[in-house]
Amino acid sequence: MSIEEKISAYVDGELGDAERADMEILLQSDSSAMQILQDMLAADAHARENFAAALEAPVPLALAHAIMNAQEPGAKPAATQDNDRYWSLPRAVAAGIVLCIAAGIAGYGGYKAGAGGSAAPVVAAAPGWLDDIADYHRVYAAEKRHLVEVQPNEVDHIESWLGNRTNTAFAVPSLQSRGLTFEGARMLVAAGKPVAQLMYRDSQGAVIALCFTSSTTPADGAVTFKTSKFNDIEMVSWKKAGSSFVVVGPAGNTNLKAIAEDASQAI
Repeated sequence: MSIEEKISAYVDGELGDAERADMEILLQSDSSAMQILQDMLAADAHARENFAAALEAPVPLALAHAIMNAQEPGAKPAATQDNDRYWSLPRAVAAGIVLCIAAGIAGYGGYKAGAGGSAAPVVAAAPGWLDDIADYHRVYAAEKRHLVEVQPNEVDHIESWLGNRTNTAFAVPSLQSRGLTFEGARMLVAAGKPVAQLMYRDSQGAVIALCFTSSTTPADGAVTFKTSKFNDIEMVSWKKAGSSFVVVGPAGNTNLKAIAEDASQAI
């Protein structure tokens, strides 16, 4: 199995515990493997954005006409079909396949570009990053030994490394007044962009994350906190001084808004 196949299996959750642990060690020590992972995640995000856009876009009239009038295998001559009233299941499936292929090609093109192609992948709009963050949090919050890439005693490195990667100058906030202990940090890729993830743990052992990435928010914009829920994950997000921020935790945690407000002041 090639390194690309192994990383793809890792992303898809198809590796066993031992293989997954080995892969996480490799990703931390091998920058080329980490780049492959980032390219794959960026391509996946790009494909999902294109697929969503394709579903919302109107089907071209000529394509719709061709699909509606396509004769199915074994069907009677078109003159006897009631084409004006029904769009049969096979035709609907055909239309879906057309949309999927279009979205898939766009995503694959983004991956090839990121891996050395002639064009750079399109970066998705910032709002789509929260879905990716929710998925990441479900995975990493369950980790013990591999919760973070960089340990909490390396604050200077965390601030320099993630600050440069996300184009966000920050200081790791101390949230001890909210009962949170800083556990360290890692880097994610969401909506095709580098994202910093600072990990905290509360007194009950629940993992709370503070994530941020660059955005086009004006530096003098007013800070507004928005609460969102993704099934078992709850978030409080805001934008400030050219970056997007979000505090992530288990649904039902009534502390998240206060944590976000404190983090916004401290970071």
